[in-house]
Amino acid sequence: MVTQEHSIRATLIGRRILALYADRGVRARVLATALAAILVAMAVGTTAIVQFNRLGTKAANINTQALIPIAKLGVVRYAVLQCRIDALADGMLGTETEHQAYLHDLDAVDRAIADYLAINDDPAGVRAQVSEFVTAWGRYREVVSGPLLDRARARDWVGYISLRDSEVKPAAVAYNDALTALEAKEATDAEHQVAEARASATTARNLVVAFLVIGSLLA
Repeated sequence: MVTQEHSIRATLIGRRILALYADRGVRARVLATALAAILVAMAVGTTAIVQFNRLGTKAANINTQALIPIAKLGVVRYAVLQCRIDALADGMLGTETEHQAYLHDLDAVDRAIADYLAINDDPAGVRAQVSEFVTAWGRYREVVSGPLLDRARARDWVGYISLRDSEVKPAAVAYNDALTALEAKEATDAEHQVAEARASATTARNLVVAFLVIGSLLA
């Protein structure tokens, strides 16, 4: 008796399932829902891939267009400060060792500014400040390596101080201002790159959420 009841129930369930599939309207809705789910999944996946690729590019730009230039300018400033220290030692001590150290520092400054220009992706944007730095540094180098050093070695301290105040200090102020302007520009560029990366991340998140909401509504 129980077996017969189970058989009848199974038959009724089977008929209902067949009737459901026979109903074209229901079948169409099921297919439409499945298709919508597939399309939403494809849209979410494609959007995620495209947006995260863009985000990866923006992150790389932060390094190449902001962090590395700032680091290179740090090397320039360090080389300049080291050169000033050794220039003073050369004038005060007057030994060959100190003089060679000073000459080495001059070369280090030249290499540092050249390295900065080599990796800069916007040479036209920094040309004015770099030109100001090179001009002022050239004047500083000319005076410190020549007449100022001669006065120091001759122990002509009155002439030394006069020349330092009238020629060396203005040149130092000029090249320092140029370096500061370059640093400010690179800092602004860094902020811009970070803002673009943040905007890309926000756009990616919003698009994914929008597609998920659309998919939920369609389902």
